[in-house]
Amino acid sequence: MEKGLEVNRGIADRIRELREICDISREEMAKRLNLQPDVYQDYEEVRRHFPVSILYEISAMLHVDMTELLTGTAPRLANCSVVRKGEGISVDRYK
Repeated sequence: MEKGLEVNRGIADRIRELREICDISREEMAKRLNLQPDVYQDYEEVRRHFPVSILYEISAMLHVDMTELLTGTAPRLANCSVVRKGEGISVDRYK
């Protein structure tokens, strides 16, 4: 299977699973996205690629981060620093 097709299949599978968990039919999802049902079905069955705008709407509708739709994992910070008041590097912001 082509790498791009594998990625799109994974995204479509995650969306379908989340949609089913939320008890939303394909027809209802298409209606909420202002799409024809056959167009939405083509997206879910990977006959078309999901546009980013549609992915954004779906992530908002299903209350998941876009990263979760795209990768299947929750977003997280790789690095972070805690700086206590008065203990950080001095920076002259306005000169």
